[in-house]
Amino acid sequence: MDKTTLEARGLTLEKYLNISYGLMQIPFTQRPYEWGKVQISRLFYDFCNVYENKADQHILNFITLYKEKDNINIFDGQQRSVSIYIILCAILNKMRNLPDADLEFIDGVIENYIVKKNFRTKQIQYKLSFEKESTNVFFRDYIISGKEIPNDLLLNDQEKAIKTNYNEISNLIDKSFGKLNLSSTLTNLISAILDDVYLIVLETSSEDVANQMFETLNNTGKKIADFYVLKNQLVRLLGEKTMARDWDSIEDNLDGISKNKFLTAYVSVFNGKTSESNIFKAIEKSEKLVSISKAVNTLLELKLASERYSFLQSPRMRQSTDKVALKRFENLVETLAMASANQYKSVILAMELKNYKLSEINEVLSEVLKLHIKNMFISQESANSLEHFYPNLAKDIYNMKYELDGIINQIKGEMISNSLLKHKFVARTIRTDTEKKIIRYILRTIYNYENSNEVVIFENAQHVSLEHILPQNPDSNSNWINTFPSEETRNLYTHYIGNMTLLLGTKNSSAGNDDFDLKKLKYIQSNISQNKDIANNLLWDKQAIDSRNVKLFETFIKIW
Repeated sequence: MDKTTLEARGLTLEKYLNISYGLMQIPFTQRPYEWGKVQISRLFYDFCNVYENKADQHILNFITLYKEKDNINIFDGQQRSVSIYIILCAILNKMRNLPDADLEFIDGVIENYIVKKNFRTKQIQYKLSFEKESTNVFFRDYIISGKEIPNDLLLNDQEKAIKTNYNEISNLIDKSFGKLNLSSTLTNLISAILDDVYLIVLETSSEDVANQMFETLNNTGKKIADFYVLKNQLVRLLGEKTMARDWDSIEDNLDGISKNKFLTAYVSVFNGKTSESNIFKAIEKSEKLVSISKAVNTLLELKLASERYSFLQSPRMRQSTDKVALKRFENLVETLAMASANQYKSVILAMELKNYKLSEINEVLSEVLKLHIKNMFISQESANSLEHFYPNLAKDIYNMKYELDGIINQIKGEMISNSLLKHKFVARTIRTDTEKKIIRYILRTIYNYENSNEVVIFENAQHVSLEHILPQNPDSNSNWINTFPSEETRNLYTHYIGNMTLLLGTKNSSAGNDDFDLKKLKYIQSNISQNKDIANNLLWDKQAIDSRNVKLFETFIKIW
């Protein structure tokens, strides 16, 4: 076939899977398998409709193949192709375990479409080949063979998607056929899939033509993640051999992490605020891919950024000789995650790319945490209020506009004023489980600060309970009803920060719904001095809670 030739053929699925030459390969340039349950379930039910004669046939749309020597590369349609193999293997493995299993049929399907064996050399060739060898081993050892997949087996994102979808199809087979799940039923299902599912194969022996068709077809369909558009562009500029190792490191670093969220954070470093829909346009505009040398620098920068971004997801993976700084980094990042803070990450990426020390990064993380606690948690400002600030600050850092003090001053400049913060603090109510986790952290930090070198409540202290002094559900005949006769007022004061404290020990050791006179007896025995202070009150009423609100704020503002 001439290089410029593009041949279109309508094929049944049986003929597509039984193309006579070579191996079906997922090229390096293509994104890994990432279909979810929704997509593969829809495909399975389409196949079932064909089998049940609800549809005469099913069209799988276009698949673009590039023939290279004795192998074929799937340039468009790899998600569907892998899903077809998953569905077939799931059905065949169900059939194997049936008492009336047609082993000759099962072996025939496997030998024709899944595993080829050379009758002379006895060499085994698996029809489908992934770019990562670990995925090939996983697919062969578990999906094709039907062995149970161990729960503790370490898998990358692609393998997790395959496992999830294989299990989903296994469940759907049982759900769809139930007691009719006989060997003959599943035999007819596979026959219908092979004979009555059609697709249009676009085949070429030119890789450039395959790429062009891939892009043309995807411009009219579902948009490819910009992460993989960038990958393809780098391959064109640098060649697969030059970038394969570094790109594999990037994908390994981002295993289990949203690729486009990472790429958005990275692009924001040099472009400022960037939406996910404009990531690749921003990269092109930045001229990071206009030459081979710039493409090499971009690849290396991406590799470093992906590693450091992964530490913001899993801080305990980071290594450093500065153990004190490392421990502080872990605590700060984990606390920010608990508080659902994410937008700041482009700022830290910019610092990482400009080789700031870990201790300096910690100083900025500390200020980011203060900003988030003050503005987002206590004042309940919208997250949108910082959506431009962080990426624009990251861009300024990347362009070396600020040194460390300047970065910190910019963050401080976004913090709410102390006078307004006090008003917000004393009126703040804590109701949700997420809010309770954060207020537990705030109270623990306040208590540790006030206790100095005395009893310290560690982050990992066993059974640190959040206690509502005025209980959330007081008994109808308790003194609490007399102290707070208005249900509306009682509900409000119950959830004020000033009405909350910490108790060491299990929840069973808390004072629960007891009246204050009984609670005082437990508080005065507490190892936490603040609980002894609470016990010094004669009554726990509105005045006591208002007073404690103010007292807690006075320490809060010294820390944050």
